[in-house]
Amino acid sequence: MLNITPEIRLKNTTERQNRAAEPRISAWVSANAGSGKTYVLVKRVIRILLSGTEPHKILCLTFTKTAAAEMQNRLFEILSNWAVMDDAPLIAEINKIAATNLSAEQLPIARKLFAEALETPGGLKIQTVHAFCERILHTFPIEAGISPQFEVIDDRSSREMLGDIKRSVLTEAQNLNGKFGNSMVIISQHANENKFDELLNGLIKNRQKISKLIGYDFTDIQLSSAPLGMAIGKLGNVLKISDLLQAADIAGQDVARYYLDILADKSLWPLSDLRKMLDILKEAGGITNLKFAAHIDRALSAKNVEIATEAYFDIFMTKDRKPVKAWFSKKIQNEYTDIYENLVDAKVVIVKKYEKLKAVKLYQASTALFEIGNAILWQFVQEKQSRNMVDYDDLINITAKLLNGKSHKHKGQTAWVLYKLDNGLDHILIDEAQDTSPEQWAVIEPLVQEITAGEGARDAQRSLFVVGDEKQSIYKFQGANRAVFKSKEIAFERSFKNAKMNWEHIGLDLSFRSAPCILEAVDRVFNFANAASGVYDDAVENIKNGEINVRHFAN
Repeated sequence: MLNITPEIRLKNTTERQNRAAEPRISAWVSANAGSGKTYVLVKRVIRILLSGTEPHKILCLTFTKTAAAEMQNRLFEILSNWAVMDDAPLIAEINKIAATNLSAEQLPIARKLFAEALETPGGLKIQTVHAFCERILHTFPIEAGISPQFEVIDDRSSREMLGDIKRSVLTEAQNLNGKFGNSMVIISQHANENKFDELLNGLIKNRQKISKLIGYDFTDIQLSSAPLGMAIGKLGNVLKISDLLQAADIAGQDVARYYLDILADKSLWPLSDLRKMLDILKEAGGITNLKFAAHIDRALSAKNVEIATEAYFDIFMTKDRKPVKAWFSKKIQNEYTDIYENLVDAKVVIVKKYEKLKAVKLYQASTALFEIGNAILWQFVQEKQSRNMVDYDDLINITAKLLNGKSHKHKGQTAWVLYKLDNGLDHILIDEAQDTSPEQWAVIEPLVQEITAGEGARDAQRSLFVVGDEKQSIYKFQGANRAVFKSKEIAFERSFKNAKMNWEHIGLDLSFRSAPCILEAVDRVFNFANAASGVYDDAVENIKNGEINVRHFAN
């Protein structure tokens, strides 16, 4: 392996930074922590401005308001200094940042950039995805199907509103003769109050995932309540009990009751062999034999179908409902081979019966939870709409549906909106891409597609710049998905290459922030395969086999 000196490594990094800041190429930049990501972003924006692009045709999206403010402050600090800088130092500064030489006659262009960035109608857009979505919805409220006077409520206000609605619905649900009485009875059989509250909060928190699962968009309010039929049907398919659901529906019965009635059919159980084995086990004695004899006796004598069913499962399965392995004594297995083998065969069938009953109960409990959660979410949406309010999730989801044409409200509007946006955007820069959620990517992707395809591929110099580091993805609880992050890199590269547009992957691995001893400690930790898993997924096997070592470099 070549011994690269710190000087050469710094030179190589500087060259890669300059390449990443080149607006004539589109780039996906993998940037380690402290490797100059913001510096490169600011340089790229400045180069785009120096190329003659109007400020309002640049869109820079980042994950947090803090990051957006930091980037804008750095940019404006440089441009404001340029406005009052003497010729010689300005020429040197421009050459350093833009890698280009301007003549004295061209310097006024650079000096005016600060004023243009501040004063151009629409301005230079360095903002969070949420702020960008809010701008779109204020520009196209009719097309998006919302009130032009909508108000954005913060997370705290959203939580308070949701909490009030949740308490109201749960109070109503306590009436066992009311709308949700049966649902509460079912839920109480599976979860205590704390567990139910935890499950309900999880459903509400993940309402966008639930929306996809049930096949209904909670932002499209057209009916008196959200349709759960599709959700229930999908859940039945996933659990492989659609046939049971259909049969129970025809019989006009609750599905759990219907399946228990099926299990009550004694012909489904190996009664003859169990009676024989009961006598054998009692006569043989011994702790294990007598334990199973008790299970068999309870199953054969039970009058209640639910008790009998559980007793049958106790014979063939452990307490945590795994197929039993340590069964009768070896002596009995060897002496009564035919009976024993019949029961072994029956065990396979009975385990399947248990799995189906488990699926039925899961379906029933999930449906009950859905019904109550759906009522809460439904009232939440209704309340926001009645007060012309949207929360942060709404900003993303309504915009994504508008730009992707996935809602009945937006039919015929999407092409027009994209056309208007496309005419105002030539360069898109995405910061902290590893923390971008699938819903946020759904906002970004249509804009990128306009750069590479159809009428969007116009004569102006256009580009996409994405910077991120999968190792720094820490917002999974807000929807960030490393697998989606990787898939977008592949998809964007394919789109740009198909459009015959320049595309490069650039890595920045030299840290300007951390001391060598800190980085060495990090490397030692992640050179253990178990520690690397989830951070260096693609390289875990190589690390385990000693084929590669995790290395971070300090300047």
